[in-house]
Amino acid sequence: LGATGVPAFLPINSIVVKGAIAVLIGMAIKLSYASSVNGMITGNIETFYGLAKDGLLRCADFFTITNRNGRPLTSGILQFAVVFVLGTLVSNPTVLANLTNIAVLLVFLLLTVALIAVLNKQSNPSLTDKLIAYLGFAMSAGLAGYSFMLLGSTMSQRLGSVAPLIVCVILSLAMYQPATFQAPRSY
Repeated sequence: LGATGVPAFLPINSIVVKGAIAVLIGMAIKLSYASSVNGMITGNIETFYGLAKDGLLRCADFFTITNRNGRPLTSGILQFAVVFVLGTLVSNPTVLANLTNIAVLLVFLLLTVALIAVLNKQSNPSLTDKLIAYLGFAMSAGLAGYSFMLLGSTMSQRLGSVAPLIVCVILSLAMYQPATFQAPRSY
């Protein structure tokens, strides 16, 4: 019966109270989902703004424009435009959820690869740290692969469904500008 079916099993005789509890549970689930989406979008805006402010993106001056309250304006508009376009292009909620899983899990994959690289550079990393890093990589890769397989029944359907995500990744890579580090001068 799902989460909203829980009140049916409560030892309460009033149908009105059970209905109100079911409505509250449904509202709590929707509010939690909306809060998660808002937090993720806001976090992405701040990350994008931070990358632009540090000079790691092309056209950084454009992406660091803020509103009168000091909040990132162009970064926010771009983030919401991307969310709107992806939401419009991908009309199937299951496909959209799996694309989100793949994107988040790819970030986890990159982080675990970086962690493994750091651990391999250490002179004597602990076995537990290495095990956790490799397990994180395997689990992220496995879940990303599983989400990819859920995108469709054929490979062409899966690749067609993942195309918007690939376009976003390519555009992100085109915007990236490696930082140039200068050696300190000796006087």
